[in-house]
Amino acid sequence: MSRAGRWLAPLLLLAAVAGWWLGRQAVQGAASTLSRGPAGWLAARAYLEARGEEVALLDAPLAGAVGEGVLVLGFPWQSRPLDVDPAALRRHLGRGGSLLIGYSGDHRPSAAEMLLLRSFGVGWEPVAAAVPLAPWRWYRQGRRDWQVRWAGDPGVTLELGRRRWLPTPPEGAVDLLHGPGGSTPGFALVVGRGRLVLLPAELLANGRLPQAAGVVETLRRWLDGPWRFDELHHGLVRPGAAVVGSTTRRGLDLLLAQLALVYLAAALALGRRMGPAWRERPPLAGGAAQFLVRLGQLHRRLGHHPAAAALLRRRAAELDRRLALPSELAQRPVRGDRQLLALAREVGRLQRRAPAEGGDAPARGMVRAEMPR
Repeated sequence: MSRAGRWLAPLLLLAAVAGWWLGRQAVQGAASTLSRGPAGWLAARAYLEARGEEVALLDAPLAGAVGEGVLVLGFPWQSRPLDVDPAALRRHLGRGGSLLIGYSGDHRPSAAEMLLLRSFGVGWEPVAAAVPLAPWRWYRQGRRDWQVRWAGDPGVTLELGRRRWLPTPPEGAVDLLHGPGGSTPGFALVVGRGRLVLLPAELLANGRLPQAAGVVETLRRWLDGPWRFDELHHGLVRPGAAVVGSTTRRGLDLLLAQLALVYLAAALALGRRMGPAWRERPPLAGGAAQFLVRLGQLHRRLGHHPAAAALLRRRAAELDRRLALPSELAQRPVRGDRQLLALAREVGRLQRRAPAEGGDAPARGMVRAEMPR
């Protein structure tokens, strides 16, 4: 087996084991009355049904649940996280119904939680805690439970996991729970003709039995049924129900508009020329004449006329020492094609008229210069 094969076989085996382990893990929806996991609310629903309360599971948008009774929302949501309808909840409270919200609290609040809290004038704040530097102490502190007490009966102590954030009760709220450091993990608020109750979702979880039964019993005596649990945001959808709310449609429209804007910006950026146009020159294919013509064009573009005039006078004197250029011709300034060509013609004319000892000047003494046109 090759070296690559010896590495590939263990990696494939490790991937197969990881896939098998992930596949056998059951998905437990937190704050869902259909979940049997430690964070589910199945025990709370079963307790209410055992006590003779009317319990219903909502598998349609919240706008159709407006009315009397207790409407229960549990976070975090596993489905449709952008479908928030505060107006429907306010109508429910305005008709005398109760709204029980179980917030997550163990991580930063989601967008739906923040929107619901702000719609009722409730803010949120992170829980400040001194974190020890030692790893074992930090792990122990993270695993340590909170001790909270019921406001009506200080002798009843409940346990919760460490909170990362807590809602801030607005003016007129009634405290239901007292936490460490004077915090208020749970409270109630009168909204319209109804009552808004805000509690940690973990307080009603299956993993917090038997305290969950005591909390549900207190709420059952305090709030009038029937009890309706929102399960649409936990993945339960009625067949054929129109589950696309206005908020979701608006969000999808904004997303599509943003994608269209990004596409147009990319198309404009790619269609716009970057820098000046580049003109490809054809490859040189010819003799020395074409090479000299291109070389002359290069000198002409670079403005080498004064240097060419000086070189012309020097070479003419070197080729024929008997050639004497007039002072006007030797000092004439040259700044362009026409001046350089005129200078070359006059030098050539002087070369042809220069006296020779044995006759005319030799042909090798003649200089002919002509700029390309």
